[in-house]
Amino acid sequence: MNILLVAATALEIQPFLQHFELEIYSGNEFLVKSDKHQITILITGVGMVATTFQLTRILEHQQFEFVIQAGVAGSYDKKLQLGTVYWVASDRFGDLGAEDHHQYLDIFQLGLQEEHQYPFQQKAFKNPIEKFPFIPLIPPVNSITVNTVSGNSATIKLRQEHHQCQLETMEGAAFHYVCLMKQVPFLQIRSLSNYVEPRNRSSWKMSQAVLTLNKWLLSALV
Repeated sequence: MNILLVAATALEIQPFLQHFELEIYSGNEFLVKSDKHQITILITGVGMVATTFQLTRILEHQQFEFVIQAGVAGSYDKKLQLGTVYWVASDRFGDLGAEDHHQYLDIFQLGLQEEHQYPFQQKAFKNPIEKFPFIPLIPPVNSITVNTVSGNSATIKLRQEHHQCQLETMEGAAFHYVCLMKQVPFLQIRSLSNYVEPRNRSSWKMSQAVLTLNKWLLSALV
């Protein structure tokens, strides 16, 4: 299968790159072959704008049977274990809208977007695929995507209550949006590096999250 693997940073998929003896900072696009698949690797850069541009650019010029986004994420749900890998069934914009004093109004409440107008479904970008034949079984989650990650109690409470979300990233909704608009099958994979709480990097499990993410990638694609 011809697969596009997308990551915001090379560090998040460093073990996967090293498996193919690729230099981390030698570029942002690589082509490798495993026994199972032909894999194009694309490092987009951090955030929704970079993800949208790089993903759209490559999909305009190349055809892929499947697109995977891999990266780490923060979890609002303390029941989810750090270092565990999940697939994102639903993603949405977490901070697109307006502040009305202490209230957050999303683009749907502002009347700027219909909540069921494609590619939205109930305000979210849902992955229409329910079964992934070559993908190891992992649990589904829902996520939000933000420009500024949550790091204080007020923001965390507001976002969690408004969106009823489990994860938070900086690229996922953009990835879902582009893949839905380009009508290419896709899958977003996230390994949990930290809980979404007042910023405390000493409690993060980044190395563990990267290791488990890449162990999953190698088992699924190589």
